[in-house]
Amino acid sequence: MSSGLDLNYIADLFKEARRGDSNAFAEFYAATYQREYAFALRYLKQEHLALEALRNIYRLDRYRKNQQRRPYSCLADGVEHSLLF
Repeated sequence: MSSGLDLNYIADLFKEARRGDSNAFAEFYAATYQREYAFALRYLKQEHLALEALRNIYRLDRYRKNQQRRPYSCLADGVEHSLLF
């Protein structure tokens, strides 16, 4: 079963967005938001928690170039944050 996402392309968009490319961020957001929202809603079961998790996911200032993070590792951080507060 194919996910429909080219993960290498998504990773490249994320890298460019981290460097400040707003067009890359917009494309990254458009390509990933629906899928991430569906996952967060399934996991958290409450829309306001899912939306809060997504706000944390898409905050690029958390992913400066000197941090070694994978694009999709941020979802767990957002979900964890929502569960703690």
